[in-house]
Amino acid sequence: VGDAKDIDWFAPSGEKILPPRPNISVSRTDESTSILTIYHANVDNAGIYKCVAKNGDKEAQATVQVKIFRKSCLILPVFPETLLPSIYFSIFQSASQLELF
Repeated sequence: VGDAKDIDWFAPSGEKILPPRPNISVSRTDESTSILTIYHANVDNAGIYKCVAKNGDKEAQATVQVKIFRKSCLILPVFPETLLPSIYFSIFQSASQLELF
């Protein structure tokens, strides 16, 4: 398309992305480049986004698939204080017997 007069982004739902959006920003860096930025992305932001550039009667489209991987976290059990010394001893005793591959 060359220098695009209009560059629009569309969400996976097909809805045109218009400002203001709290976590999505669209910016242009020059006459032919547009950047879609998703802040604090979560699994709801996943999907295929479409960019459409127009200049007069010429049009070009591109898509990008956004995948969001959720962080996993380790949840440790809470033990009464009276059990902590024996639990720590068991952990360290077991750790000394571990073999690393």
